[in-house]
Amino acid sequence: MLLGYDLRLQDTGGMAATRLLNAGLELAHIAAHMGWSVRYAAAVIEHYARVSPDEPTPSW
Repeated sequence: MLLGYDLRLQDTGGMAATRLLNAGLELAHIAAHMGWSVRYAAAVIEHYARVSPDEPTPSW
């Protein structure tokens, strides 16, 4: 899937976090697992939900 920009290895974390949230995991658990603050996790997930047309927008 091409999103209109070059994907980098660090993009995989944001996409994984977005998919985990969409699968029902809590934001705090995702942040702890990824080693991120909750604020950073929310910002990353919001960004990747916006960039990928295949991912639904998360509802906090």
